[in-house]
Amino acid sequence: LAAKPSLKLKPDFPLAISIDKSFGGDFHNTLVTTNDMKRLKITTLVSGTVTQLPIETMYIDSCSREKMLWTKVPTVVSGVDTELQFSYGITLPINDAYVGFSGDSVSQSVWSNDFVGVWHFDDENIVDSTGIHANGTLSTAADINSDGSIALGNGLYSPNATYAARIYNFCGVGSDNTLEFIMKPIGAGTGSWDNYVIGIGTSNVVIVYDWFDFGSTQKIEGYYGTSTFIVQQDEIAHIVGTSSTLYNESVLFKNGDPDTITVGTSSIASDTIYISGNPNRSTYVYNGYLDEIRISSVTRSNAWIKAAYHSDHGDLLTYNLL
Repeated sequence: LAAKPSLKLKPDFPLAISIDKSFGGDFHNTLVTTNDMKRLKITTLVSGTVTQLPIETMYIDSCSREKMLWTKVPTVVSGVDTELQFSYGITLPINDAYVGFSGDSVSQSVWSNDFVGVWHFDDENIVDSTGIHANGTLSTAADINSDGSIALGNGLYSPNATYAARIYNFCGVGSDNTLEFIMKPIGAGTGSWDNYVIGIGTSNVVIVYDWFDFGSTQKIEGYYGTSTFIVQQDEIAHIVGTSSTLYNESVLFKNGDPDTITVGTSSIASDTIYISGNPNRSTYVYNGYLDEIRISSVTRSNAWIKAAYHSDHGDLLTYNLL
């Protein structure tokens, strides 16, 4: 497995690996049961040292048998190539120590580097892969999209409900933080313009999708400022907001590129996270899909955010069959 030459991998960076018919061989049909899914191994060779990496794995589609894996790049040595080797097969032993599912101890080690919340929305159990928070609650009006059309995973569909999902007892983060998610708006929400994407508690709106922006454009705004970029209907966009006390600024990103820089910072409160909604404004609800919501307790760098965008969209890595 090799990364884009222009994107140097970072230590402890989470890598997404999508396994389908295009991956090569017959892997997607070989690993079917839960135990089969654990007959995997990813190792890395750097300066003569072999290291086995943790893997978080899940099914996406039981019909196509497409799978989704996440692993974490180990320490990177400057000036030395980092090669990852992927092994699988029904004759390999079950690798419980290094392969797990969302929320268990193995997946927590994949997301241990300053992540305080990671939600893949792979099924109706809204599991935090970091293990920090309890499972979320899916609204009866919302659904899990299973066609993989949003990113590499399934995604959360929010059809103008009061909220799509709730994450209770979020622990909060200080004024150095990063919020990432993937969105695909499919139409106007129930309000005239402001469609709440992510809210905290009953009053704090972290991200709003400003549908039509008083009749003109569709923008992102909230804690991290007001963007100049546009997210059109049916467009898939990777959105990131960062807050930095070092620079006393907040920055909004779209598809890996920085957009708006705003003076000032914002913390994220300890309270219930409302995804696609806010109970105080039930008529201003985002209408569309969301996926891969991640919150970090640090300000991620521009390079990290660029690599995360490419990883989530499946074009960060290339591979050769050995």
